[in-house]
This record gives sequence, C-alpha cells and structure tokens, in this order.
Amino acid sequence: MNTKKIIIEDGLSLYNKTGIGQFTTNIYNILLDMGYEIEIKRKPFLEKIKNSTLKRFLYILWLNLIFPFLVLFKNFNIIIFTNTITPIFKIPGKKYYPVLHDLWAYKSPDTVSFAQSLYTRIVIFSIKHTYEKIITVSNTVKNEIIDFFKCSDENVKVVYSTFSFGENPTIKYSEQQQQEILKTYNIESKKYILSVTTLNKRKNIPMLIDSYNELNNSDIKLVLVGGTSTEKFKNIDNKNIIFTGFVDDEELKVLYKNALLYAFPSIYEGFGLPIIDAPAFGVPVICSNIPIFREVAGEGALFCELNTESFTKGLEKILKDEDLRKSLVLKSKKNIVKFNNTIVQKQLGVLFIS
Repeated sequence: MNTKKIIIEDGLSLYNKTGIGQFTTNIYNILLDMGYEIEIKRKPFLEKIKNSTLKRFLYILWLNLIFPFLVLFKNFNIIIFTNTITPIFKIPGKKYYPVLHDLWAYKSPDTVSFAQSLYTRIVIFSIKHTYEKIITVSNTVKNEIIDFFKCSDENVKVVYSTFSFGENPTIKYSEQQQQEILKTYNIESKKYILSVTTLNKRKNIPMLIDSYNELNNSDIKLVLVGGTSTEKFKNIDNKNIIFTGFVDDEELKVLYKNALLYAFPSIYEGFGLPIIDAPAFGVPVICSNIPIFREVAGEGALFCELNTESFTKGLEKILKDEDLRKSLVLKSKKNIVKFNNTIVQKQLGVLFIS
C-alpha cells in the first residue's frame, strides 16, 4: 500500500457544493481507493458566515495565519489546494499542489466584478512562487496556464474532472415517482431542454433564452436549474421557461435523465462537467464552439457559435432530427470513458512520482 499522506484544503467548496466541491470529493475518494491517507481541512466556523465578502476575507486570514500551524508538524508532506489559493509563505517541508481550474477572470474579465478580480489576483499571486506542480482539469487550461505563468510543460499536470453522478448513474426513484417530480416543475419527460447553471455572465444564459424564444416552440420547455435571480433578464416573459432554483442531487438526476437535450452556451469554462454528465444519462448536448468544449466533448456534441442566430439554428436542427440526437449520444458515450476514475487514478499516480 502506498503510505503517502495528503492534506486537502478545499476552501469552502464542500460546504457550498460548488463544482470545485465536486472535484474535491472525487479526488478524495479516488486517492483513498489508491491507498493514500487523506485529511480534509474543514472550517465550520467560517461556513456559518453568510456575508460572502466577509467570509472570503476571514478565509484568507485563516489560510495564512492559522492553517500553517495546523499542518506544520503533521506527518503529511503533500497539500492539495483544490480551491487554488495557498498560504503566501511556504510551509517548510510541505509540497504545494494548487488546483487552478481556469483563468476566467483574465480570459473573460467583463464577466467578473472588481471584488472577484481582486480576489483572483491574490489567488494567482499566492501560488506563483510556492507550487510544486500546478494541477488543472484540462489540456486547454493547461496551455493557458503555461502561457500565463511562462512556465514549462512539466510544471502543470492535468487531472480530469470526472462525473458528478458516476459513469453509469442510478436513480432511486421509480418511473412513477420521477413523473411526479417532473409535474412539480410543470414539465414532462423528453419535453424540455435542460441547462444546469449559475447566472454568471460567462454562462451566457440570456443568449440561450433569446435562442429558445426564437424557436417559438411551445411543445418544448426550457428548464434552468440553479440561480433564480432573474431581475437582470428582459427576455423571460415566457411561461415555458422554468427556473427551478437549486435542487438536490437525486432530483437533479431525474431532471437529467428525462431531458430531451442539454444546452451549454458558456463563453468560457475550465472543463464543463455537464458535457460528460448529460451523455452518462443518454442525453445529447448542444454547446458553444469554444476550445475547452471541443476538447471535452470530442465529436459527441453539436457545436454552435456564440450568437443567438447560430444557437437557434442548432436548437432547431437537433430538436427536429431524432437520428442526430441518437448519433450524438452514441459518440459521446464512447468519448466520456476517457474521464472515468481509472484515467484519473493514472493521472494522480504520475503526478506524485514525477
């Protein structure tokens, strides 16, 4: 058995149940399966704070003033920072492996607030001179990091994100129970387009809504899972656009399984989990024609340019063509095997011996 010990510092991602939290959970479970001894540093006192700015400020103080003392004398030589940011000063005898999921604050600056931009710069500054290796989740972002940091290929290692619900997800609800859940959202199986998202600008949801409205197809609804703050949108006066708010994982699996189509119109992503999650449920994907989606989806998605006209045409094409939907699912099923736990195990194994 491998006797290496690893500390995982997750920020607050496990409590907030973010994509980073999903990555943290997956990496934790995979490393355990590989025989590593893992300790995750949770912060219950910070998790209870509701003000996000205050929480972030106190977290930075905790990370730089308290965390080093908590781990300094522990017999753990590797620390993985899944929320990227590290203590600014290096803890003696420890190897830092920050996970830099994307560079969206730099690549898509018009989608972030001043506070988000400032925090991102602090994050980048903290890791620039302390990392053993930088971990990232895709080759697309790896190339961006190499260019941004002016570092070598060996300094950045890819560890893929993997499925939110497994490569072959199971649903605990019967078919009848699933239909009852759908009814609570006023939708029917295979009669809606699904998108699981926040309302961040880079997610490009207003364009998706515009494209959906252009369809003028009352038989198919648009279901948006996630944020419910819609006051910024001027194009949602349509009873067939459903904002569900946040749903638990079991209901989310039902929404995935019964969708006719998954839509992913983002301007920028570091990976894009729904591109592999939707095909795991047998649901075809339509998405933006951006480099990261080309890498993750391969030939298993219908790609559209980042404008309403292109996305509308793509939606019309895929909704009318059942053979195309079946073909995309078959291609995506073959493609997504490269993101399973076995592949991630190999990537992690190479990471800690290189």
